Amino acid sequence: MVTPAETHHRIVKDALQAGKHVLVEKPFALKEHDAKEMVGLGQDKILMGGYITCYDPCVEEIKRRLKEIGEVCSVHSERMGPFPNHSHTDIISDLTCHDVATLLYLEIKGNIENAYDVPKKRSLQVRGEKGELVTDYHGVWWDGTLSYERDPSEQPLLKEVLSFFNAIETGEEPRTGRAFGLAVVKECERIRAMADLELTRYVSYRPNGFDVVTLPSE
Repeated sequence: MVTPAETHHRIVKDALQAGKHVLVEKPFALKEHDAKEMVGLGQDKILMGGYITCYDPCVEEIKRRLKEIGEVCSVHSERMGPFPNHSHTDIISDLTCHDVATLLYLEIKGNIENAYDVPKKRSLQVRGEKGELVTDYHGVWWDGTLSYERDPSEQPLLKEVLSFFNAIETGEEPRTGRAFGLAVVKECERIRAMADLELTRYVSYRPNGFDVVTLPSE
């Protein structure tokens, strides 16, 4: 389901009540109470959020190697780009939710930085006591040396859709299923509550203090 974010709650409800399986593009929902209502419906159907970074081979590689770097000391997830050509959502539902989902999938906490009106950039840095893993979503570097390069044929969107089909066939909860989707929305709403989102173009989130710093639009 790819529709404006403010319609997700209503359309997902209608689809589940009609007995349909649903794959909904991010954001899963805009409000926690909407997400809770969604996950309470159609328990015999698959409801999956389209958090594409959780199916990215580079993120999967970092998850596979996390134990090798020992205790995680610091995490920095960065996602920046041009101002979107739509006005139906904010920077947290548009960008921050991807980073929140990525860190939830990796089961780690860390700093998140998002910005509009800057050159596109995607990166994730995880530093441990025994080494550092960094990805630009094209490859993974171990202490500055390229250790994994993504095969261009491995498309995260295709992996996401195939995961949805597999969940329908097997009945197994997908990686970004209803409980995961609710968790992302809940965390994003918590961040949003700390920010002045009058078309905010920059968010810097620190889970260990300071929390959200925002720079208002011009």
